[in-house]
Amino acid sequence: MEVCAWAETCPFFSDEKEYSPELYHVMRERYCFGDSSTCARKRAALCVSRENVPKTMLPADEDELRRLCEEAGCEPPAMA
Repeated sequence: MEVCAWAETCPFFSDEKEYSPELYHVMRERYCFGDSSTCARKRAALCVSRENVPKTMLPADEDELRRLCEEAGCEPPAMA
């Protein structure tokens, strides 16, 4: 299983204590060890840069992705 190339520096990947264990493990399997092109955090970083993605943003947070991209004046990157 391939790990997301950004996993080692991603706050979500490395900070389990912020989330319920069930949520963390399900999302980590889906986004960090699955198809990372669907990760809202990663897609937001492509639009607004990694340092501007909130540390608390979840990989499934499409609303926050749209908000960040709208503020930056860009379209959210499409899922591959």
